[in-house]
Amino acid sequence: MSSANFRLRLTVRRHGVPDVRLVWPVNTDGDLTIAQLLMEINDVIPLESIDWGLEDYSLELSDGLGSSFECLHFQTVASTL
Repeated sequence: MSSANFRLRLTVRRHGVPDVRLVWPVNTDGDLTIAQLLMEINDVIPLESIDWGLEDYSLELSDGLGSSFECLHFQTVASTL
């Protein structure tokens, strides 16, 4: 697979905190998984707390028609997105 870079439009929803909307750069070199992507986001926007861990979050893809589909944490970003 050739090297590709792209940007994701993210909405981070955390319990009891207003939504954060941002554009996130992604490099598809290597085998970055959805779980690793969540860890990268956690370094910038704290997701983990005493009561919440990364396992409590999901990455969902919107179909543009109002429905969304959850990505599994072990899936690679390059093959999924």
